[in-house]
Amino acid sequence: LDDKVTIVKKLASEGIAACCQLIGLARSTYYVKVNQPKSEDRFLAKYEHLKNLIKKIIHNNPAYGFRRIQSELKDKHKIILNHKPLQRLLKLWGLSLRRSVKAPDKSGIQEILDYLGVRANLLKTIGHILPFSLIYTDMTEIIYGAGKLYLIAYLDHTTKKIVGFALSNHPDTNLALKAYLMAKLTIKRELKRLGLKPKEIVIHQDQGSIYTSYQYVDQLLKDAFTLSYSRKGTPTDNPEMESFNGRFKTENSQIFIEAPNEQEAIKLVKEQIYYYNQKRRHSCLNNTSPNNFIKSLLTNPATILAKN
Repeated sequence: LDDKVTIVKKLASEGIAACCQLIGLARSTYYVKVNQPKSEDRFLAKYEHLKNLIKKIIHNNPAYGFRRIQSELKDKHKIILNHKPLQRLLKLWGLSLRRSVKAPDKSGIQEILDYLGVRANLLKTIGHILPFSLIYTDMTEIIYGAGKLYLIAYLDHTTKKIVGFALSNHPDTNLALKAYLMAKLTIKRELKRLGLKPKEIVIHQDQGSIYTSYQYVDQLLKDAFTLSYSRKGTPTDNPEMESFNGRFKTENSQIFIEAPNEQEAIKLVKEQIYYYNQKRRHSCLNNTSPNNFIKSLLTNPATILAKN
C-alpha cells in the first residue's frame, strides 16, 4: 500500500484520479495516507516530552551510553523506556554520537611497565624461595547482606600465611597501603623469628591503578621491596592470589551474606582470616595451618632451606 501511495505521489502531476485508477488504489485511501502523519513523526511526538530530560542527562553525564541513560530514567525519574525506542530517539534527535571522554594519560610507572612487558613479571626468574621473600597481593570483593566490601590481602608464597589485609568500601590506594603496612610489619617480625635475611623481598601484584600509583610504588621502593607485576588482564599470572580469593569466598560466602551491616561484615572477615592463618589445614603444608607450619620451621630450621 505504501509503495502504491509513493508512486501516485510521484505521478500526481499527471492527475491523481487517473493514477489511482491505473494502479488500483482508491482515492480516499490515497488521501488518508498522504494526510496522516508519518510513523516517524508520530513516534517523535509520542516521546517529545522526554527530549529535554534526556538532553539534560547527557549534558550532565557526557560519558553515558543508552544503557546508562535508560537506568538514569528508571532510577531517578521513574520512567521505563525500552532500549530500542531510546536508541531510535537518540538517533532521530541527533544525540546518538558517542561522547568523547579523554582517556587519562599514562603514568610514568605504567609507561615503564608497558615497555618491560612480560619482563615486569619476576616470578619465573626467582630461584630458591625463602619464607617471606615472595609475597602476592590482589583485591577482591566480599559480598555481605547489605552490600559489598573490598578486601586487599598479602599472601606469603612459602607459608601461605596472610601477612596483611585491609577492608573498605572504597577500592583505592589508601586501602592497599593500609594492608601493605600490616604486611610489612608482619614480614619483618617473621623474618626476625626465623633468623632469615633474604637478598630481596618480592611483592607481586597486577597492573591495576592502585598498584601502579606513584604513592604505592614510592612507598614500597622506599622500604626496599622489589616489585613484580602480572601482565595486563592476565589473572593467571597471579595464581596464588586467585586461588586464595576464590577459596576464601567460596568457603565463607554463607557466613558473610548473613552480615546485616558493614561493621559485622568486617568483623566476620577478620575472624575468618584469623581462622585461615591459625587453624585451617593446607595440603601443601603437610595438612597443618600456616602458623603451625611456621612453628615447625622454628623447631627444624633445616626445612627452611629445603622448602621451595
